[in-house]
Amino acid sequence: MSIQSNTRAMPDVPTSWELSHLPPLSLADQAALIDLLQAWFDQRLWNPSIEQSTRPLWDYAERHGLGGAAGALAMAGKIGHAELSAQAQPRYFSNLLFHRKCEIVCRRLQTEAQRLRVPMAILKGPSLADAYGDPGVRAYADVDIFVGSREEAQALIQAIGCEHAHEAARGSIRDRFNESGRFHVWTQGWELEFCHRLSPPGDPLFDMLEAHADRILRIPDATTVWPVLDPAMHLVFLIQHMARHLCARLIWFLDLAVLARRHRNDLDMDWVATELDRLEMRNVAAAISQFCIRHIDPAFPRIEHGRSGWNSHFQQEMTSAPRIVHGHLSLFHHRGWRKYFAYTLSPARFFLITDPAAQRVWRHSRAGEWSAARLLYTIHCNSRLLDYALDKFIVLCYPIFLWLIAHIAIKK
Repeated sequence: MSIQSNTRAMPDVPTSWELSHLPPLSLADQAALIDLLQAWFDQRLWNPSIEQSTRPLWDYAERHGLGGAAGALAMAGKIGHAELSAQAQPRYFSNLLFHRKCEIVCRRLQTEAQRLRVPMAILKGPSLADAYGDPGVRAYADVDIFVGSREEAQALIQAIGCEHAHEAARGSIRDRFNESGRFHVWTQGWELEFCHRLSPPGDPLFDMLEAHADRILRIPDATTVWPVLDPAMHLVFLIQHMARHLCARLIWFLDLAVLARRHRNDLDMDWVATELDRLEMRNVAAAISQFCIRHIDPAFPRIEHGRSGWNSHFQQEMTSAPRIVHGHLSLFHHRGWRKYFAYTLSPARFFLITDPAAQRVWRHSRAGEWSAARLLYTIHCNSRLLDYALDKFIVLCYPIFLWLIAHIAIKK
């Protein structure tokens, strides 16, 4: 079966991450937004001090995915501001409704996967909503489905039917570079993103899928709604995902804290450390863990920092509260100079988020491998020799460019 775009335009997906069109928050509102993380986590009163309108703070809370957390506190009578409480409660109920609708789509998907004997996994989105213990807290816009091959993805897409399907490999150069190994499918009002294994992998997500397919992918069990992933694997998966997106949303930090607390007694941090070293992402994970400890849960597992280097300052800035709140380093912009800067920053990010000690010309660098594989996928080429040559060329020629991009980024 060949999946291609049909003649209809793709659905208009809300740009919920975009922040560049919003006015900057005051220092008091920034502090209130960060405090919302810990207020929900500790189930205590959230009492922001707001001098004027609540609209800017609420807009930022929504775009950072925290509207549901505020809504849950409002339902429990734990917001000390009547207007914010009234704004938050509808978000909580809409999250509940969307989650229930998603269950219907995912049950059908898993029924077909079981019938076809296709191993799969559903990560982020709905599986995280259940991890919170309250599906009204965690909003999500799509469902991420992982399978072992392109053919298995096509088989599932055909089995469930869809109103619209688009494969990145058949799209534009930008689609192939940014969405390698993916199908975007719309069915029953939901966007499903199918990711299949790629060799060589073009980013840390596909690297994990390639290395640990037997631990990630399983034929669904009819007795469970969501496949349950090993918590250590899930933790690393979430870390690499937020690092790839330059830690642009506050809800991702709360996801980590919720997962770590839920599995505090069975979380294999030795395996986590080993896998982070394999992905060469220990330093960025350490910076992420420091944020969680400082702003959400002092008992969050501390990940030790490795050797510092040229991108260490960038990673610290990337995980600083003011940068995250205002989306200074976000790749999700659709207007103005930020849009074009994001285009420049995006291909450099693998070097920005991996450990500097691993970026050497004379050895295989994960950042170089991922970048080379992504370029080859973009030009529809599968050459081991060219992959090796690109890896060395990228690692040799990128440092000055990357140093410049990193320093421009943190001075914006």
